[in-house]
Amino acid sequence: MARLKMRIHCGAILLAFAAIFPAFPLAAEETVQMTYQGLRLNAVLSETDNRDAPVFLLLHGTLAHNDMEIMRSLREVLHEEGIASLAVTLSLGVDDRSGMYDCNAEHRHRHTDAIGELEAWRKWLVERGYPRQVLLGHSRGGNQVAWYLTQQHPQSVVAAVLVAPQLWQRDKAAAAYAERFGVPLQAQLDRAEQLRKSAGDDALIRDSGFVYCEGATVSAAALLSYHAPDERMHTPSLVAAIEPPVLVIAASEDQSVPGVAAAMGEGGDASVVEIDGADHFFRDLYVYDMVEAIVEFLDANDLW
Repeated sequence: MARLKMRIHCGAILLAFAAIFPAFPLAAEETVQMTYQGLRLNAVLSETDNRDAPVFLLLHGTLAHNDMEIMRSLREVLHEEGIASLAVTLSLGVDDRSGMYDCNAEHRHRHTDAIGELEAWRKWLVERGYPRQVLLGHSRGGNQVAWYLTQQHPQSVVAAVLVAPQLWQRDKAAAAYAERFGVPLQAQLDRAEQLRKSAGDDALIRDSGFVYCEGATVSAAALLSYHAPDERMHTPSLVAAIEPPVLVIAASEDQSVPGVAAAMGEGGDASVVEIDGADHFFRDLYVYDMVEAIVEFLDANDLW
């Protein structure tokens, strides 16, 4: 209870301070770009003087971007600890993308597109002079990081941090889709598969439920990529195949992906920390608890 009171008090001070002194980008931050498969990819690089620590490659969640609150807070607090980071924005098939992906735009991207972009940014960091990286993904990004590390095994990646990573169960996914969009998921998958076979991966389905977008225009391949049954969408099923050490950070009040800490017992040898009181986005001061857990994890594995 004392800890809870301290959080509320500190949060009030922080909000009052922010009202007087608005937040500014870190002086060490730099917006960077690279070209990948004809698309300009965007990221924010936050550098420090501590080259003994590995750089963190930060990946956002579903249809999000590198400057959403949790990504920005992570950059700032990691920087306070002397840890550099590169927060990337997935292209989702869009040149020079920034901000949230518009549900009204055409969706041709696939869940697994992240694998190639993560690899491209990892190589970029090596060329920039960061020979060791820790990959950190939030929510769907946590699953994409884990999926990447089961397919790619770069020696430069020394650890992975999965923050409130995506969970998946066939029956729950089907029920959630039907409840959200009012149509059976299997009917949509059958429709997408038939269209893909007759007209190709890029054939468009209009007025479809997709991820959390209603009435979306989505390619057959995209709908199947995000919604077809695949055990790899369940992050605990991937952890055992990841070579470097893995830290999973769960939130006790997570309403978006509940039960992460318990579910990770199904997976491999991962360290699991559940932050009491935090929600899915670790708002307010909970990001400090998250970074504290990360620093302890780095210490325990002699990573800096």
